[in-house]
Amino acid sequence: MSDLRTTLRGQGRRMTAQRAAVYEALCAMSGHPTAEDLFFAVRDRLPGISLATVYNTLETLVDGGLAVRIPGEGAARYDPVCSPHGHTRCAVCGTLGNLPERDFTSVVSDIPLPAGFQARAVMMEVEGVCAACAGQTASRAPGGNDDAGHAH
Repeated sequence: MSDLRTTLRGQGRRMTAQRAAVYEALCAMSGHPTAEDLFFAVRDRLPGISLATVYNTLETLVDGGLAVRIPGEGAARYDPVCSPHGHTRCAVCGTLGNLPERDFTSVVSDIPLPAGFQARAVMMEVEGVCAACAGQTASRAPGGNDDAGHAH
């Protein structure tokens, strides 16, 4: 919680019960919750909290480097920044997973950036098909290939 207090102070913001509750819920939840997931998680503790407050708090956390917004189809998902790591995303069902801890900055360090551009973070996402969806796909078609004859 001291990270949150320090970050808020650096942004000229104050610690509130709502911000603390959203941050605690984000850190406690498994997976990658949406703002709505977090809203329902903190609503019992703070019945007066609004979904807008949850969104605003998440933006504050992202701006302060305490959370990462994971864009994709549908609602954005959030991840507390505990350690550098990447994500996997199933192209069929959208499930997100974590890659092992690794700072991906070194992976792109040789890529020239535009003049004056200052990188803040490197996000790695590997898209594929999760085991559950791969099993469903394999069971639907002989040989496990629904795209027979399909070429790019």
